[in-house]
Amino acid sequence: MTVLFYEPSHTGHHYPYLARMLPAFVELPAKLTLLTTEKGRTSDEFEHYLSPFVDDLTVMTSCQEIPPHIKPVANAKFRALEAMRLTKALNPDHLMILYGDGIWQCLAARAMTFRKTFAPSVTVEGILYRGGFSYPDANSIQNGIKRQMFKRLLKAGVFDRLLLDDEYLYDYALAVQPTKPRTQVTLAANPVFLKPMQSQSSARSEIGLPTDGRIISLSGAIDARKGADLLVRAFIKAKQEGRVDAKLLLAGPHADEIRALLKSAEVSPYVDTGEVISMDRLLVGDEMFFVAAASDVVTAPYPNHSGRSSIILWAAAAGRPVVATDRGCIARVVQVEELGVTCRVTDTALFAASLADTLAKPWTEEDIKRSRAYAGYHDIENYQRINSMLLRKQLK
Repeated sequence: MTVLFYEPSHTGHHYPYLARMLPAFVELPAKLTLLTTEKGRTSDEFEHYLSPFVDDLTVMTSCQEIPPHIKPVANAKFRALEAMRLTKALNPDHLMILYGDGIWQCLAARAMTFRKTFAPSVTVEGILYRGGFSYPDANSIQNGIKRQMFKRLLKAGVFDRLLLDDEYLYDYALAVQPTKPRTQVTLAANPVFLKPMQSQSSARSEIGLPTDGRIISLSGAIDARKGADLLVRAFIKAKQEGRVDAKLLLAGPHADEIRALLKSAEVSPYVDTGEVISMDRLLVGDEMFFVAAASDVVTAPYPNHSGRSSIILWAAAAGRPVVATDRGCIARVVQVEELGVTCRVTDTALFAASLADTLAKPWTEEDIKRSRAYAGYHDIENYQRINSMLLRKQLK
């Protein structure tokens, strides 16, 4: 049995998620191959996350780099064609497309002509992280086209299984599945370590933070896409109004625009006094968990995002409240699972008020129990079980 992982992207969640998935595969009687880029193979992310698997994983740098600023449609088309070309050349038994965002649309278009875009003998899985077209308020013509393409993809059976990282998308897929489904749909899990509860002081010691005072945090890639700039400005407004007695922690690799913001006349005084803490480096091992556990409030401000966010899952695993965007799957999860509050993060005053109110409100033992129960579905062992399920079934 030969298994091919198609993962041309190494930043963000891509290599960490693969690394957390692989233990479930290396124990199976299968030959594993990773298709990625040369840049990914020589990256710090590969060294931190995937180097422990080099004896169990053949790494092929056959994926090409995408030129900067390429349009999303062109990017998706390129990756879809590349995945098909490399799969046909290597002829695996099983293919897992980890970078499925956008690619599925091109495969759906291809399915209009070709019922099977890959070799008939290959079982194909894909993980989709964005499902904004399935949201109740997705009324644009473009989203309507995407819904039709998604239904065509399910009908054509291009994928044997789709793991959908979005509760809205999962519900939509179940609603539009053909009567006799050709594609199995599964609610994806995001891998988090459901470690024993940590005190704030011990968690802070693990990552070198001062043990005194209160902390509001944002972790992972610190960029405008995640709303880091909105958070900084809301935090400063709350500080200026005397509503927040806390520090702001930005933990993870900073984008250039955030580094520039922290050096600006508006923000640099707060950096100089330590009220804004910049931890501008890759978070490895259990550090995402420790950042959440070190916090009094965890934020997920994403102003324009579809799909879940691992930040709210780390917060749930650590038993900490969340202040999150009021849109998309993030808002649905936070509201339905009662993980914290949501607000319109583009409104600085509202965002600042939500930070202050959440910081002031006691987070009870019942709240902690409820949030950690939600995180249980995303525990690393369940993540591995879900992702290896189809392959294990084939090997029986």
